[in-house]
Amino acid sequence: MEFILFLLFISLGKINSFQFKTKKNEREYCFYKNVLSDNQTISFNFACTGDGKEYIDVTLSQISPVKKDIHSFSKSEYGNFKTNLLNEGKYKLCFYPYSTNSYYVWFTYQTSEEDGDIKDIATDSELKEIREKVKDISEGLKNIRHTSNNLISKKFTHFLYLCDYVWQIKLLTFAKILIVGLMSLFQIYVIQKMFGEDKRMSQIKTSSNKNNKIEFL
Repeated sequence: MEFILFLLFISLGKINSFQFKTKKNEREYCFYKNVLSDNQTISFNFACTGDGKEYIDVTLSQISPVKKDIHSFSKSEYGNFKTNLLNEGKYKLCFYPYSTNSYYVWFTYQTSEEDGDIKDIATDSELKEIREKVKDISEGLKNIRHTSNNLISKKFTHFLYLCDYVWQIKLLTFAKILIVGLMSLFQIYVIQKMFGEDKRMSQIKTSSNKNNKIEFL
């Protein structure tokens, strides 16, 4: 999470920003800067981020051509500093963790002759607020995904019901057609049966009449 926030932070502009993670056995983290001309401004700021409150000592000092301390922070969570340098030379910014727990230190460190901007680094409380907002967004996306899955499931269920209804309608329609067809055949059979009997009776009567005439003669 911290690494993602760091990438978001440095993507907001051309900012000379850095970060490192403290290790259990390392008690000093130093970063060097060469100042090539006098009357330069040197700036840095820092912030510690971790699960709990973490503190750190920070010192800025010149190590060549002469050694001298310029500024220091003692047992701080965050801070910033800016000063004019009258002499060129090599400068050192050092961090000394208090805790052996692993946590991140974010910082910027540059001179006025470098191309870039110094921005305030978010403190742990600000990062906590960002994490909460990211968490809220994540929960919102999770709810949207859950709702979408429910809608898709309901749509699929309704589709199955619709297919079942269509199949039932087709089956009932086929049954009705079959019944109507059977009834029609039955009616045709009955009608043929009735008219067939009348014709047979007529043939019998005709035959009987003929027989009577022959006997009379």
